[in-house]
Amino acid sequence: MIGLVIITHGELAKSFVLSLELIAGPQQNIEVIGGVNLPMLLKLIALRSKLTLQEAVEQAQEAARKHIHIASSLLVNQNPLEAKAS
Repeated sequence: MIGLVIITHGELAKSFVLSLELIAGPQQNIEVIGGVNLPMLLKLIALRSKLTLQEAVEQAQEAARKHIHIASSLLVNQNPLEAKAS
């Protein structure tokens, strides 16, 4: 991956909004991600030398989504330890 990924804690954060100015101009290979979790960071690290910038951030976004869970949904009719294993 050749480029720069700027990761902020939320899409409404001032750092995210200010970072948007970087990609509004003629610069290439800069991506801004608002909202982050550990699976996203790990995926970006694993893919940084294997994929293009766009492919890496798309896969990182998918990894982030895959690892977000609503606790009550996991616990419905299940033991919490069994829910985690599935």
